[in-house]
Amino acid sequence: MERRDSLLHAGVRDEALGYLTAGVSVDILGLKGSGRSLVVREVVRDLRRRDWTVLEVQGVAPLRSRPLEALSIAGLAARPEGRGESLVASSVRRVEERVSAGRSVLVVDDVDDIDDATAGVLTAVHARRPLPVLTTSRPLPAARLDPHRLPAEVRPGVSLPMPPLGYVDVHTLLSELLPGPIEMATVSRIYNKSGGLPGLVVAIAATARRIGALAVRDGVWAAGPDMWAPEVIRTVEPLLQDLSAEAREGLEKLALAGAVDMASARRMMPWEALEELEACSLLRVVPHRSGSLVGVFPQLLAERARHRALGPRRTRLTEDLVRAFGDMRDLPRDGRTELMTSAWQTGASEVFAPLAAPAETVPGDADTVLARTLHEQWHREVLIRRSEWERSPSAQTAVPYLRTLLHGEGDPRTIHEVIARTPPAAESRGRVGFASWHALSLGYVDRDLSGALDVLAEAEPDHGTSDPVLGALATHLTLVLDHAPQDGLPAPRDTGAEESQAVVTARAEVLVASGRPREALDLLATLHTGDSDLLRTRDVLIGIALVIDGRPAEALEVGRRALAESRTLLDLAGIQAHAYVVSYALLLLGRRTELVAHLGSVLSLGMSSTLQRPYQVANLSLASAVAGAVGRPTTARTLARDVSTLRLGPGPFSSTMPSWVVGGHGVEVLDARDGGGPLGDRLWAQCLDLLDRGYVAAGVAAGVDAIGLTRDPAWAAVLRERTDDVPAGLVQHLRRLAVALTEDDPDHALDLGVGLVADGEILIGAHALAAAVRGMRERDRPADAARALDRARALLAPHGSDALAVLDPLAAVTVLTDREEEIARRVARGMSNHELARELQISVRTVESHLHRIFRKLGVDSRADLTRVLND
Repeated sequence: MERRDSLLHAGVRDEALGYLTAGVSVDILGLKGSGRSLVVREVVRDLRRRDWTVLEVQGVAPLRSRPLEALSIAGLAARPEGRGESLVASSVRRVEERVSAGRSVLVVDDVDDIDDATAGVLTAVHARRPLPVLTTSRPLPAARLDPHRLPAEVRPGVSLPMPPLGYVDVHTLLSELLPGPIEMATVSRIYNKSGGLPGLVVAIAATARRIGALAVRDGVWAAGPDMWAPEVIRTVEPLLQDLSAEAREGLEKLALAGAVDMASARRMMPWEALEELEACSLLRVVPHRSGSLVGVFPQLLAERARHRALGPRRTRLTEDLVRAFGDMRDLPRDGRTELMTSAWQTGASEVFAPLAAPAETVPGDADTVLARTLHEQWHREVLIRRSEWERSPSAQTAVPYLRTLLHGEGDPRTIHEVIARTPPAAESRGRVGFASWHALSLGYVDRDLSGALDVLAEAEPDHGTSDPVLGALATHLTLVLDHAPQDGLPAPRDTGAEESQAVVTARAEVLVASGRPREALDLLATLHTGDSDLLRTRDVLIGIALVIDGRPAEALEVGRRALAESRTLLDLAGIQAHAYVVSYALLLLGRRTELVAHLGSVLSLGMSSTLQRPYQVANLSLASAVAGAVGRPTTARTLARDVSTLRLGPGPFSSTMPSWVVGGHGVEVLDARDGGGPLGDRLWAQCLDLLDRGYVAAGVAAGVDAIGLTRDPAWAAVLRERTDDVPAGLVQHLRRLAVALTEDDPDHALDLGVGLVADGEILIGAHALAAAVRGMRERDRPADAARALDRARALLAPHGSDALAVLDPLAAVTVLTDREEEIARRVARGMSNHELARELQISVRTVESHLHRIFRKLGVDSRADLTRVLND
């Protein structure tokens, strides 16, 4: 059966094919389990389909000391024919005899494990009859690298690294392995444990399923935090095969300690061992505001060390760490001692420094270090705050405890307990502070706006004057949970007071949601506060306002800078909120590849802030939509299920409600609460509801989605009328696109698309250009359509392949691969996906993936259209 993980590295496969067919040798560099051998098999299969001759040799580590053994196993060694011919020379002759002129490739998997004589034969063949060579190798220390190894001797040549899978890719692979929906937290755990290495993903899932740690609960695959089983040692052990004893010991110590700064790592092992681990790609070094942090990669290696039985070696390593870092009085004594990032480890407070990695400089697999550090910090903070509150239950101790719980994934029962057991505050300030967090918990945890507003009203002072903080919070909760209040907004009294800054923030939120971003930006420019929560909200609102004002490039710059700072501060709430700004901007800029990587980074963290739940929903919704758009319908549906389980209602900003449209075969709306009916009608009803609530930008986006499906000019007229006086640039761009999608004037759509692309609204502009080309074809103007398509491609080309992909369905002629042609013909004969899967011995999900590409290439949306195109 075809495995989906081979498709997940299609970029590396296609790049390797391009180089090889151009005569350039390729070395695919990756860890064991990274999927490099799967990519090689895909490349070999494709080359043979193109009638290339492929000679394959497999490196085998135990046979490295046996000359020509790898070549003999491949059937390429030969006995000497004459007295003067050596065994090596005869083998060179045999390989040359098997090589076809001009269309041959040598393939050596695990080239580090072939013997020197085999390497010499293949190098000699390449020198005598230059042909491309495809090899796979693993990261090795400099001392282990032979300067004359095969990849270094064949020229011209390139090295292609095997990147780890991102979160969405791991989700796709798990969907192939596990029939049915998968809990988001479980996907995150497996992603972080495996580091995105496909071999480890498969091993963790299979082993956890066998021992019952991963099972179906309430119809969903879910697992607890501990999925360890001794069987996975076989999977991770090959990662250690090239390490010296000193480097192995250093890795075990680092695994026990967790992420530490570079100076602390140096106290655990000599520089040589650290450099060896880095060369073998078993460390991740990420920037930190005071230097660098070092962590073991992948996490499963660290778990291997931490699950070692308490024996002489484990005891010695633990004692070494205690001597290095002083008195560790709070280490657990249960035989699974783990030096964690904890403030109460005396003598180690500076050793275990927090992660601070600018987002732009951190590779995706370093997110596993960030995820672990975020979890540890939040759990530590919860323990500290709970201890303080239990010793002295009061508003003064309850507020920081509630704040910590709500900024993470606080258990609702714990939150309710704190509120119920905290006695009323005697003084006004304490009463207002406690009421504020009580109201936030009612709003975000219980979705009880009425109860939250009652709590805030009861906390108002008795002397008749309203408290500005309580008023601002009431405005915020009303906006997030129900509608954008236009009347009765509290006015700021003094721009220098913290209370007034809360009012400024609340007013700006309403302005942004109502489509008045420039007014919001002017107001936010006056906000200067030391309150971290208000600062975070301000910076997020600035990013969203820039997007809604039609300035996505500026929003992206602002969002990325704020996201980097949030990572530096280990601010989970900030990471989620600013990640939404980056997601929204990347979407509108048409940079889908970056969007996929970015969303994977955010979702991989495996935890979320209750107070930022709308942004979590938005990021999940976008991830679901992108997965559908790139031909992963199963992943899209599973992510959509995760969105629906969060049970949020309509939100003030685009995509912050669980009702995003998934592309693919059988488009569907994710929110089951919309009453059913035709998709376009459901989206239009959602649009009207959002506009009625005052959520202008979100409403217009839903309206354009509906109009894109139905091409209903009456809806476009309603949308234009209801948003005529809205100044937001994005709103105006979208309403013009809605008109272009429905009017009988493709030339106007073409002009609109040209202007939008010039203004930096790449995605909307691309859709306007596509509408123009379709309109010209529908009006029997093929020459004009061809010229318009050429112009559209020229305009979008500088913005990359993702922007051009919007035009892919418009291609007049597209060549299907042999496999795609085979599937398309069977579909045209009326075969279902399940029938295709049985006949071709592939999975249904693989059939869906092929169909997605076929539909896009041929510019069709249904099986009936596909049949018509093939018959024509």
